[in-house]
Amino acid sequence: MEIDWAKWVCPILLPISFIWDQIQYWSIIIGYYARFWGKSHEERVKSVQDQVIRWRTEGNGRKMCTARPSWMSVSQQVLGYKDKMYKVRIDLRNVLEIDTKKMVVHVEPMCTIGFLNRLLVQNGVTLPIVPELDFLTIGGLVMGGGIESTSHIHGLFQHICLEYELVTANGEVTIANLKENADLYHSVPFSYGTLGFLTRVTLKLTPYIPYLKLTYRPTYTVEDATEVLDREANRKSGNDSVEGIMFTENTAVIMTGEFVTEDKVEKDKINRMGLWYKPWFYRYVKTFLDKGETVEYVPTLHFHQRHNKPAFWLTHYWLLRS
Repeated sequence: MEIDWAKWVCPILLPISFIWDQIQYWSIIIGYYARFWGKSHEERVKSVQDQVIRWRTEGNGRKMCTARPSWMSVSQQVLGYKDKMYKVRIDLRNVLEIDTKKMVVHVEPMCTIGFLNRLLVQNGVTLPIVPELDFLTIGGLVMGGGIESTSHIHGLFQHICLEYELVTANGEVTIANLKENADLYHSVPFSYGTLGFLTRVTLKLTPYIPYLKLTYRPTYTVEDATEVLDREANRKSGNDSVEGIMFTENTAVIMTGEFVTEDKVEKDKINRMGLWYKPWFYRYVKTFLDKGETVEYVPTLHFHQRHNKPAFWLTHYWLLRS
């Protein structure tokens, strides 16, 4: 017997979604100015250095890792590899500076992409690559690799990183960019923390354009889906965003987007999909298998977080499993 999970969980999840959205909004305002309180960035980095130096005498041969608990991992696996390791506390979660003249932002690695992007948008800028899950950290996107629907133009997350600051295993603070320690700069992405503890990242910015003109194209064979993706992901296509979701072995919806200013928006086709009561994105996209090709206009910030509430298409599986 199939369980109608939506009937039972939606009355609970919808109010929680609304409350969560309010928390996110106010945390941006409070969190950004909190960087002026307490210890400075340099003092917090010194704390990491001190812990690494202590490890050299107190580690007893154990490997180091961050003290971030495993339950905060994106993976749903039970991770126990940290239990026997020497844990280093990394208390670095602030946005240090938004420079809209040089179009860069300096940010600490424990800052989440959801917090950072909302703050950037309030300053009229955003990142060229904005991974969709709010709770992904900047450090994780660098060390573990980040990707988004704009990556056919801008590459992976490390391709918008201009500079890294790390504490290496000897306890020293090291700067890595294209001119200084270039070999380390190129090695940090996908290194999963093996080369040092990341303490600061400098990222490229791009102007924030308020809407995305989004086209949904249903396909009904693997060959058709592949052909559409191959054509639309070509840089010469003019698409700012390209994404596809396979729903069965043969059915898919390919989505292409172009960032547009408000004066180019057809008001009757606006979809504010980020509102707390809106359907989960992947379930909404599936409806276009029946509707056919459709164009609508989505507020860019809503588009950035489109997969956040359903965690792509995994949330209902987690709920049923629990």
